[in-house]
Amino acid sequence: MTSTMERPTAVTVGYNGSAFAHRAAHWSAHYARLGVGGVRLVQAYEYNMLDALVSERIVRCARDELAREAGKLRHDFPDLAIDTVLKYGHPGDVLAEATADMSVLVVGAGGGGLTHGVFGSEVGRLVRRVPHTVVVVRGAEKRADQSPVVLGVHDPADDSAAIQFGFDFAARAGVALNVVHTHPRGVADSTDLAALDQWRTRYPNVRVTVESVVGDAARTLVERSTHARLLVIGYHGHSTLHHTLRRSVSRAATQHAACPVAITTTPG
Repeated sequence: MTSTMERPTAVTVGYNGSAFAHRAAHWSAHYARLGVGGVRLVQAYEYNMLDALVSERIVRCARDELAREAGKLRHDFPDLAIDTVLKYGHPGDVLAEATADMSVLVVGAGGGGLTHGVFGSEVGRLVRRVPHTVVVVRGAEKRADQSPVVLGVHDPADDSAAIQFGFDFAARAGVALNVVHTHPRGVADSTDLAALDQWRTRYPNVRVTVESVVGDAARTLVERSTHARLLVIGYHGHSTLHHTLRRSVSRAATQHAACPVAITTTPG
């Protein structure tokens, strides 16, 4: 079997008090309820070293925001362990450190959140630094229905971590997994998808459909996200043309998908 990621041990939420962060926190709690672990709300703060009064106010407001959100989650999800972390530093540095234990990192999309702007800035740096998975919560929530997980695959060997995450999420949620095998040009050839057989064996209760598509991978996956509970795509930091195209797919998905997007990094 190809090298794969470890299973997630917890869910870490990048929190900043915004409505987008609130949505990310609640999505994370529902995900954690599938048997992943507890939820950790992490908020970073930076203050003015020259103004002690302003700095104290910033810290107090951040602490109050975290406490309110944690209280809401404990009320709505009394069966979950909810922890909070308030730490000085740049948000990217603090969140990367908080996910060193292989927890999934969840951030909100929109407004002044972490996904504002181009993928190559904040969320792009997080994906490169977080050793597991970054989930960007966007689109309408579909947790209560049987909407499938959509898994975008180009090369099964290169996307092993994303494949594992997609199968694992679908199994936990009890929903189908739609594998979309994308080809930027030429004729769709699904022969290399035989590598999926090991995952079908490992997750026998997951109903899997496979679709091979020639054309724009980003456009195809964004379209498929309309009826998805979660869109899962792989990421690799290599600077080849192939991986540059993969980063463009990640950017399009985090900016335009109609559902939450999980970007999973394959080790190595």
